[in-house]
Amino acid sequence: MDRITRFLTERPLMVNLLMITVLLLGFKTVIGIKKEGFPSISKNIISIQTFYPGASARDVEINVTMTIEEELEKVANLKEVLSTSSEGMSIITIVADDDVDDAQFKQIYDDVGEKLASISNLPSGVDGKPSYRQWTSDEMPVLEIAISGDYKKLRKFIPYLYTEIKRISGVSEVVKVGFPDEEYQIVVDMEKAKKNYLDLQSIANTLKARNIEGSGGTLESYIGEKKIVAYNKYKSLDEVLDTNLRRTYTGSGVRLKDIAEIKRVPENLNLTVRNSGKRGVSLMVKKKGNSDLLNTLDKIHSFLNNVSVPVGIKVITLNDQSKFTRNRLKLLTSNALMGIALVVVLLTLILGRRTAFWTAFSIPFSILGMFIFLPGMDLTLNAMTLGGMVLVLGILVDDAIILSESVDRAKEEGHSGADAVVLAVKQVWKPILGASLTTMVAFWPLSQLGGLPGKFIWIIPVIVALSLVASLIDTFFVLPVHLMHGKTVEKKEKRFVKKLEKMHKNSLDFLKNYRYVVLFTFIMLLASAGFIAKNYVKTDPFPQDSAEGFTIQLTLPAGTSLELAQDQIKVIEKEISALPPAELDGFSVRIGTHAQDTTIERGTDPHLAIIFIYLKTYIERTRTAQEISSSLREKILPFLKDKKIEALFELTRVGPPLGRAFEIRVASEEDRPRTAKVEEIKSYLRTVKGVLEIEDDNIPGKIELDLKLNFDKLAEMGGTVAGALSTIRIAFDGQVVTDIIEHNVPIDFRLRLNRKGRSDRDFVNSLSLINKKGYLINFDHFSTFEEKDSQSEIFHVNNRRTTTIFGQLDKDIISPGKLMDLVKENFPSSYQVPISYSGEPVENEKIFGNMKLAFITAIIGIFLVIAIILNSISKPFIVLSAIPFAVVGIIYTVFAFSMPLSIFIMMGVVGLSGIVVNDSLVMVHTIDRIIGEKGFSTNAVIEGAVRRLRPVLLTTFTTVMGLLPTGYAIGGYDPFIAPMCLAMAYGLLFATLITLILIPMLYLILIDIKNFGASKLS
Repeated sequence: MDRITRFLTERPLMVNLLMITVLLLGFKTVIGIKKEGFPSISKNIISIQTFYPGASARDVEINVTMTIEEELEKVANLKEVLSTSSEGMSIITIVADDDVDDAQFKQIYDDVGEKLASISNLPSGVDGKPSYRQWTSDEMPVLEIAISGDYKKLRKFIPYLYTEIKRISGVSEVVKVGFPDEEYQIVVDMEKAKKNYLDLQSIANTLKARNIEGSGGTLESYIGEKKIVAYNKYKSLDEVLDTNLRRTYTGSGVRLKDIAEIKRVPENLNLTVRNSGKRGVSLMVKKKGNSDLLNTLDKIHSFLNNVSVPVGIKVITLNDQSKFTRNRLKLLTSNALMGIALVVVLLTLILGRRTAFWTAFSIPFSILGMFIFLPGMDLTLNAMTLGGMVLVLGILVDDAIILSESVDRAKEEGHSGADAVVLAVKQVWKPILGASLTTMVAFWPLSQLGGLPGKFIWIIPVIVALSLVASLIDTFFVLPVHLMHGKTVEKKEKRFVKKLEKMHKNSLDFLKNYRYVVLFTFIMLLASAGFIAKNYVKTDPFPQDSAEGFTIQLTLPAGTSLELAQDQIKVIEKEISALPPAELDGFSVRIGTHAQDTTIERGTDPHLAIIFIYLKTYIERTRTAQEISSSLREKILPFLKDKKIEALFELTRVGPPLGRAFEIRVASEEDRPRTAKVEEIKSYLRTVKGVLEIEDDNIPGKIELDLKLNFDKLAEMGGTVAGALSTIRIAFDGQVVTDIIEHNVPIDFRLRLNRKGRSDRDFVNSLSLINKKGYLINFDHFSTFEEKDSQSEIFHVNNRRTTTIFGQLDKDIISPGKLMDLVKENFPSSYQVPISYSGEPVENEKIFGNMKLAFITAIIGIFLVIAIILNSISKPFIVLSAIPFAVVGIIYTVFAFSMPLSIFIMMGVVGLSGIVVNDSLVMVHTIDRIIGEKGFSTNAVIEGAVRRLRPVLLTTFTTVMGLLPTGYAIGGYDPFIAPMCLAMAYGLLFATLITLILIPMLYLILIDIKNFGASKLS
């Protein structure tokens, strides 16, 4: 290594050109790199949607959902299959195994497509074929454009706005929610139809048969050939109304206009959108996977700022992801720059201006050098990459400090600039390389965590590794050339350091006689930290203090009409609007669904609703989303109780979705035992302290009129079951029977009864259909109707009917994992009523279990690296022993600041372990070198420890200063990164005691053990 260093010191121009090239390429990458809130990931989820208009939830379950589920049983590598059957719609969610790779998931996706294509026995009333898609983070909307105002004006303005937004580069899709296509409804007066011996089926068949076109072959002659075609499709509404339905006995015709009228109305999708308290439409904007989030949304905002909005129309933007991303980039960048400035000031005081500058230069050089590799790895600038940069910020300068301090010391001993650099590199290159390798090895297992959280955080180990590689390049190839210039001048700062070294030497001289007492003291501290961690520290992989909004899921009494639902929701909207402007960004309501997916275009029942409440960014307000949510809940609770409305408040998660605070799944095909067990568990949960809200997904639906057919009478009268069911469906839900082309766009005609017929139960009995002989027969001759309760939605988990119990917890009182353990203990699963669990407790258990495995893997890897560097089996144990003691500082910090043990703080533990291992490794290597030069003695151990005082203090304080601005939110607060920085900073201060005091004592104890063993042998 000294030859390479000598070679470089003789060629400073080449080194400077290398440095400039790295800086320029890095700056170019930073400017052009794609920026987004969170990394784009695949969720290993496939969603299948099937529409069956007019069908009840039970009908959808039996005839659609179960048919598809049966085919999906043949697909391999599925973790679970979840389904929701609701009125007119089936949604099946396929979750693949966590450990499947991209190639395996693609195979699963293709297999699902093949199975869906092979299904041929779905009901004829199903609207089209089942559609399926893969869920990725790119499917999530990056902006909601909420429009409200007069309906007629919206019908003209929305298509224009939709088209223009979709044309903007970077936009992949715009979903119109609450803006159904229009259709023509042919509303039949059944009394007039019966007088003319017509039923709904015959009318539908006639209209279908009339509106056709086709070709009839070719007319051939001597002079040429002519194509025979028949263009007979409807061209106007008058033609439709003039359709001849049948001939009367007098010879005159019965036309459609004689028994029906045509109205143009929006298609009924059972979903109503309200924006900021008024009826409206939402445009959900998705960006292309390869587009820059900030650039794309800047273009959209520029367009919206210049668009001419009609009078009476209001346009606002909600859930703007660029705002959160921009704030995060700004605050982390400012905090990082502040940290670098503090590092430079400290290094200047200790090492002098020139050395401090080139030592601190390692940070921007390493960061920019790391950026060069990101585009080639398809990585972007997002919260995770920024988190990795902040995490590694204080570590990057450590290698440069070790080398700079060694060069400085060599110059103090009288060596010339080039000789001092060569000597310093020769002495420390092995421990520096080993320190960087151990840090990479410590972080690398985090990239193998697996599951959805693993897909979020795998970028951080990559950032750490790339940054450390760039740091090594700077330390070994660039920094030596710049350090060889200049002379060392004795300064007051240096004399201060020498006084510190003398004090440290005196302390070690005193403590060496009490080394076992020192070890016992540290062991007691470790035990106390373990006790605190077990009993007083909460675990939460992704704390939600930074949530930017929340939802209110409303369940009104079954049978509530849309008009009544809107009136009652207006009361809640008024309270939401009263939130302070400094907190509320806006809100949007969906009536007809409980779906958390804001892009859902169809609903099921007006007694279901969900309100999406968007707040200002976390740093703009003084209250958390949880505090705002709780205060709003208290205000509207009396109204909810009075109107018998059930409400569930849930935070909008930041980070990977982990499910609700608890989800208890009770399965059984028999309703009675399943319902009984659900009520039993819910009663128990009400007695558990800390359980705030308890709900289940067994939601009553509309009262159903169950058609009971007398099959013998129906057959005797010449009717068919299919004809009876078809007539009922056409009468009430309607059936698309034909279409017309307007402005090159097809518009459907839906045939149904007029409102008078649809709203009168007694009128149902007078419905009629034509039998095989052409006579009308009334329904009351062969059927009866029976009222019965129904479910709004029917859920399956892995093909079994399942009711899920869920709710909210006060995590200061009880954790999700503890609650799950209590329920398992009191309600064991059985084969009659299996009970399983999902949501946060399951995901948390998986995450922390994987983290433990990753930590063990890292320890083994670090041990192997250190053993190779030190050429010893015993000495790595001294270095590794620092790790558990280093965690003590983090545990006490987490406890003191009342922070949960999150996945980011655990990464801070890994980062801190890397720093402590680095310092310990260099110290042990230095002690070994001195012993090799002077022979073993207690003084040699103490001398080696004292020599490392200056670089250890420098690495500690530079790292702490790099972390504290982010930890204390001096330039803005990031709730994921800030706790990690605080834990690392204070943990490192405690860990410094370990390196400076415990490591020398452990080295002496190791010698005692060796001497004791040797004496026994002799």
